[in-house]
Parts: sequence; C-alpha cells; structure tokens
Amino acid sequence: MSQDFDDNMKGVLFNNNTDNPKAPNIKGECTVDGKTYEIAGWRNTSKAGKTYYSLKFQEPWTGDKDSNGTDNMFPNRGTWNNG
Repeated sequence: MSQDFDDNMKGVLFNNNTDNPKAPNIKGECTVDGKTYEIAGWRNTSKAGKTYYSLKFQEPWTGDKDSNGTDNMFPNRGTWNNG
C-alpha cells in the first residue's frame, strides 16, 4: 500500500481465481494501527439465501521460524481455512 496517504484502518481485496474449493474467494491486506494483516474471505450463503463473506485476518507470512521450528504461516491451526 502506498505511503503517500494515511492508509491506517484501510485495506484492499481482490478476487482469488482458483479451482481449489477450499481456497478463499477473495484475498488482500489491511493496515490497523500501523500493522499490516492479510485478509482471506470465503463466499457463503445463509439459510435465508443471502450471500455473505466469512473473513480471516492474520499476520503476513514471513517464512521465519520460531524456536520450535514452526514457521509463522500457520501458527494456530496448521491450515489456511475458515473452519
């Protein structure tokens, strides 16, 4: 994101064109309090037939490993999904 303007509390989402049914439909990033987060969104339909997005925010993957040898891509569950 450009630093020519105040991008705090703002973000961007893009369509994620993939054949993987478990992959997010949209992906992007946002900045909150000066910290960047990745966003993933899955399109769903409610029981009432309304379309909505389930979102996940996480710190960007850096490839760094902690003292246990685990990288920061999947620090909590080991998978990138909304469930």
